[in-house]
Amino acid sequence: MSNMMKSVSFSIGAPATELKGVSNKSKDVRLGSQVTGDAERTIDANLWLGRAAEHYHISPNLSDYILVPVPSVISELPNTNGDSVSTAELLRFHPELGQLAYRSWVGKPTHVEHDNRDITKAKGVIFDVFLRKLPSFAGGHVKVIKLLGFDRTKDSVLCDAILSKRVNTYSLGMYFKAYQCSICGNVVSQNSGAPCQHTRPRRKTYKQVDGRLAYRKCLNIIGFETSVVADPAYSVANSDLILDPTNM
Repeated sequence: MSNMMKSVSFSIGAPATELKGVSNKSKDVRLGSQVTGDAERTIDANLWLGRAAEHYHISPNLSDYILVPVPSVISELPNTNGDSVSTAELLRFHPELGQLAYRSWVGKPTHVEHDNRDITKAKGVIFDVFLRKLPSFAGGHVKVIKLLGFDRTKDSVLCDAILSKRVNTYSLGMYFKAYQCSICGNVVSQNSGAPCQHTRPRRKTYKQVDGRLAYRKCLNIIGFETSVVADPAYSVANSDLILDPTNM
């Protein structure tokens, strides 16, 4: 990851449920629509959670977790931090990972406020990730929905706050190898290119005098965590209503 830049961005929240009674010994783990906030899904976390728990210092038992579905990326729309991801980038295949970019968040840890340098501080793990089209939006936008798991045995206070909706905003962490300016098309990576006058790493989205938005189009992304946060960079919350941050 040494040749990659970092983004902690995007956000939103959704109702959480407890996984009490869900067994790791099940042949498969099926989650109903009332849990996923979408269609029924079958996850395979029962097969790998025990191994992941050894690294993250979290419970190996699914029944110890709460689960919250979080739509955390809307393709092509920039957040206030100045970052965006296209549908094509979400669907980029990474041969070193053996999967599409948006699936790179599966099995990665959940944290609080991006306190992610030490993975043993993880509060849980991401059980699954899937895409959904936004047919009412022109331009072929999609949203990335993550099924975030938080371990009651690791932080019961946090889990209670999530279940009671006192905490309901989230933010993802991802690496990207390069970015393209939304205004002039200039491409910058850690090894080539120089930032243009419109963008630079960590510069926030802003509107130019001609009304165009200046932001980074992140390229070659890999997800590495998702956090509970108090001040999300993508201001959409608590419902299926999707707000365009350019109008806020």
